[in-house]
Amino acid sequence: MAKSARSRSNSRVFISYRRADSAGHAGRLRDSLVSRFGKDQVFMDVDSIRPGNNYLETLDTALGQCAVVLALIGPHWLTADEQHGRRRIDDPTDLVRRELQTALRADVATIPVLLGNARMPKASLLPRSLRAIATLQAVQLRDERWRSDVQALIGEVGRILGQETNAQQRRTRSGTIPDRAERQRLELAGKQIDAQREYNLAALQTRGATVQEVLGLTRRELASSDRRATARQRSMDDTRRKLTSATPRAQESLLRTYVCDDTAIADQVTANGDAISRRVDDILNGAGALAIAPQPFPDLPHVDARRPANKPKPADTGKPVGPPSGRNRRQRSTER
Repeated sequence: MAKSARSRSNSRVFISYRRADSAGHAGRLRDSLVSRFGKDQVFMDVDSIRPGNNYLETLDTALGQCAVVLALIGPHWLTADEQHGRRRIDDPTDLVRRELQTALRADVATIPVLLGNARMPKASLLPRSLRAIATLQAVQLRDERWRSDVQALIGEVGRILGQETNAQQRRTRSGTIPDRAERQRLELAGKQIDAQREYNLAALQTRGATVQEVLGLTRRELASSDRRATARQRSMDDTRRKLTSATPRAQESLLRTYVCDDTAIADQVTANGDAISRRVDDILNGAGALAIAPQPFPDLPHVDARRPANKPKPADTGKPVGPPSGRNRRQRSTER
């Protein structure tokens, strides 16, 4: 049994089309996209799948790596019939249906491209798995305005690719791009951090104002205490002057007064310091303390580095196979 080779494609633009409906338009559009973004950035089956590769695996790989899918819808895209009269879009194995289902489930940006006079199919005419296509904004490529319409489409594709590049630059430590749920958790954490920062700024401002108030009270009390201490100091100085001329009995009385004043000054300084400390502690931490206090930032959610997502598939290490013979570059039993 021959081994199936994997594609090396890292294309970011995937062209989905139905050959019987829009092969010519798809080729023209691919050429314009290649000239703008480069050949390796555009995936189209006949040019991107190597002979001998498993085309289903290659399609899945390309869809898993792309950033935007262009769903080309021509006049017969919906009504293309198989031999037995059944619409091909109703066949679960139809490649176009399979491609678009995969893109929608993976939340890949999908742009319906209406070719010529084609109209957007109604949701009721689509399989249930493709009905979301009917709600997507479409662009139109008209033959008479092909160049301008294609340039407008290329501009939109470039915008999407630019957003996808910015998302890649914000990868997590595990080297994977967060999925939708992870992005929502990150956005929620960011909003919580912003709210926490505003809360903490308000808390710090309030606490700062309170500390300034406490310092004001402290300065006034210290000034009053200083006045009392100054009065006692003058009394002590007067006592020292009187000691030199006082009688022994009077000297004993003066010394007791001096010691009493000195002890009172020391006790007053200690009492003032203790009272101020208790007041500050009560305002900031006691029963009447502020209800506001800085809070730690919440931890950001992160992708588990031990289980990296979107692990790239191993590259094809085999030698390239030469081009197949015949007019078609790929032949298979299942037609698009």
